[in-house]
Amino acid sequence: MLSYGGVFILRIILFLTAALLLNCLDVQDFRRRMKVNFSEVMQAISD
Repeated sequence: MLSYGGVFILRIILFLTAALLLNCLDVQDFRRRMKVNFSEVMQAISD
């Protein structure tokens, strides 16, 4: 049980670190690419 909790906390720390790194990068460009990818997926589903 203790090891599971440790892994869970480690995953949270890694997730927060990744989020901070993404914020340090070009957030606007990242969001724009995500919107483009999302619209492409939606178009593929509707076709």
